[in-house]
Amino acid sequence: MKLLLNIVFKTITFCLLAIFLLPPIIAQQGSTARQTDSILAILPQLHDDEKLNAIATLVVLNDHNWRLTKRYADMLLVEARRQKNIEEEAYALAKIADYYANVYHTDSIFIAGEEAVQFARAHKFYDLLFSTLHNIIMRHQIAGRTLTALRMAEEAYVQSLETQDEWQMARMLNTIAALYFLMEQKEEALRFYEKSIEMAQKNRKNDWLYVRTYDIMAHIAHRLHRHEQTLIYNDGLKAELELYKKNNPEINVQYHSFAFERNRAQAYAGLKQMEEALQAVEQAKTLFDPQWAGTYSETELDYMLYVYYNAAGNLEKAMVHLNSMLHNLENYNDELSTTLQMTWLKARLMYAMGDYRHAAQTAFYLVEHRDTLNTQRFYAQINELRTIFQLDQAELETERRQAKIRQQRILILASLAVSLMMAIVVALVVRNRRKIEQKNIGLYRQMKEHERQREEYESKIEALIEPPTDKSLEEAQNGDRQQRELVKQLQLKLSNNRYFAKNDIKAGELATELLTYRTYLYEAVKAVTGKSLQEYINDIKIMEAKKLLETTDEPIKSIYETCGFSSQRTFYRQFTDNCKMTPAEYRNSSNKVV
Repeated sequence: MKLLLNIVFKTITFCLLAIFLLPPIIAQQGSTARQTDSILAILPQLHDDEKLNAIATLVVLNDHNWRLTKRYADMLLVEARRQKNIEEEAYALAKIADYYANVYHTDSIFIAGEEAVQFARAHKFYDLLFSTLHNIIMRHQIAGRTLTALRMAEEAYVQSLETQDEWQMARMLNTIAALYFLMEQKEEALRFYEKSIEMAQKNRKNDWLYVRTYDIMAHIAHRLHRHEQTLIYNDGLKAELELYKKNNPEINVQYHSFAFERNRAQAYAGLKQMEEALQAVEQAKTLFDPQWAGTYSETELDYMLYVYYNAAGNLEKAMVHLNSMLHNLENYNDELSTTLQMTWLKARLMYAMGDYRHAAQTAFYLVEHRDTLNTQRFYAQINELRTIFQLDQAELETERRQAKIRQQRILILASLAVSLMMAIVVALVVRNRRKIEQKNIGLYRQMKEHERQREEYESKIEALIEPPTDKSLEEAQNGDRQQRELVKQLQLKLSNNRYFAKNDIKAGELATELLTYRTYLYEAVKAVTGKSLQEYINDIKIMEAKKLLETTDEPIKSIYETCGFSSQRTFYRQFTDNCKMTPAEYRNSSNKVV
């Protein structure tokens, strides 16, 4: 948001400068093209910050013309690097990645996107980081790499949780919603989009997310043939668009104004209110920029006209626009599923026009290509799984080699340490009694502190059972009733038959058994306990280990296996981090206190 405000401020500053230098030209500016030409005319005369601001303004002005955006973003990147301006460099890298995402250059988006992500993460430009991650994730999904997309979306959502920023969380929920939409799970997509809007309201930073999200929800409602709901979402789009124009008067919002009328036209056509539909169609045509010809926006215009003419009973004109749409879709190789959907509409339209032979031929074509597409997706998923497995194996092998090197170093250091310890052991014997007494006092204090922590933990668990009230805001902040109920079910699940003792507990399996989603399970545990899911499970394991250490003489090696730790080393590390002493020290302290 800070970067966006900076760009807006610079845009306004530069426009004032241009008005001062070129009043005759500015007086005649009435479009983005005129403003762009005016800035290009004086660009050679500018230097340093003025030149950088001017190029940034060109990027903003041409935000909906991706070819021009790419050209000016390249210029901005070169100038920003020359002047060592990291904010403008991060913005330029993100806009270049946006370009490749929007023109369906699959390989290029991954190359440009990775560079933009690394730069934004290094300099903590989180708005640019998560917007670019969104583009990369969606390209994986569109390219058929669903598993990779879901994996990246979950990782990105976890990263957003680490920022403690509701806005970034909302953006990643928005990305998950988009994945569900592309997977044809429209109900889930709507649910996550609405949740994204709700989360974003807690820390509102940028009106653009609301504009885009309401537009997509209106589109989904149309696909579900819920025309009244389409109009409701479209009203939300209108309200957010007016707010966005008010707060950002220098940014061109013509496309979303067109989208608003397009949604109206399709909804009214579905409701058979043809007079209102025609009015919206004419308004959408007026808002359609000729510069959008040949882009995906032209396909949207053709689809709107197809819907209108089909509802109006003018099947010939509907067929013209449907053919035009199919022709334009040929430019987007990754949109095969969309092409097949439009071809199905064409078959139905042929049948309605009485052309039964061609309708049947088209239907057979669809069946054949759907089977081919499904086969391709199946093998693509197999290859994707193989690639993921190979990457995981490579990472595991690297970790094993590093662990072996660490062990060798530890052996060398241990040898040196033994020699040193032998030299000082005599001196330590003299002070040993005093050290033991001090240690016993310290262990006793730690034991009392552990008891207090355990009581607090038990109080938290009891609080989960209590119904929420309106008295305490703090209780509301520890998660809503559904989240507390989910954590309660999770606790029962983990306790039942010592489920927590499994050393390979997977969040996905837990979520499935609890009839929820992995991301929602993460949120519930985080909201109620303030800890991650893994930390919560580890705490339960540690509590069981402490109980066994206090009440039994079972060997420590057996205890860590009984409690589900993967190795004794892991058990010692996590136990020590939690209790500030080793398991053996804890057992000795417990015996002495008792």
